[in-house]
Amino acid sequence: MKRDMDLIREILIKLEELPTYNKQVEIEIEGYSSELTQYQLTLLSEAKFIEVPDDGTSKAFVGNANITPSRLTMTGHDFLEAIRNKNVWKKTKDFIAKNGGGFVLTTVRDIAVGYLRKEMGLS
Repeated sequence: MKRDMDLIREILIKLEELPTYNKQVEIEIEGYSSELTQYQLTLLSEAKFIEVPDDGTSKAFVGNANITPSRLTMTGHDFLEAIRNKNVWKKTKDFIAKNGGGFVLTTVRDIAVGYLRKEMGLS
């Protein structure tokens, strides 16, 4: 399975919008399979962008384990702030596609921050 940065962005936005804190929730994103969503949640957990309390059922994050995050971490919030703006996100994705299509997460964030700084008139 591949990492889907658009789905990752949607998951982060949805988690931030939740009215609860530290309550595990199931995440569903319209237009995406639960398997793909679960895989992206696994990646977000590994990257420490989301917190997934260990309830004994999703320890390995494999098979039929259902990852139910409880909140964004500070790192997750920071990444979301960099990619939240739709114009910044589009420019970031266009830049990545133009330059080979594959970047590590920190580079995606750095590119988005660069465009965000321009949007804010800081560069």
